[in-house]
Amino acid sequence: MPIFRSRDLYTKEGLVDLAFKDHPGLRIGNLFGLNRNAAYEAFLEDERAGKIRDLDDTALAFAVGGDTDEAKMILEETGDTFIRDIDESGPVHIK
Repeated sequence: MPIFRSRDLYTKEGLVDLAFKDHPGLRIGNLFGLNRNAAYEAFLEDERAGKIRDLDDTALAFAVGGDTDEAKMILEETGDTFIRDIDESGPVHIK
């Protein structure tokens, strides 16, 4: 059975609505929809953090199982893939 991500099931507007549910504080001061971009960024950050947690759990399982080299490789690759430089961060705009 296939596993669908939220990103596969919802439009960008739907993802924004999900972010507003997960981060209700974004509704405060949301005059004229000005926090929609912030909500979308929050969704993307939550998704990124979830992937990092999953890979950290996998690395821990390998380490507990005795394969510390594989655990180290997973952690290094996770850092190379998901840790952003300051120059790469910035506002995400909904098109």
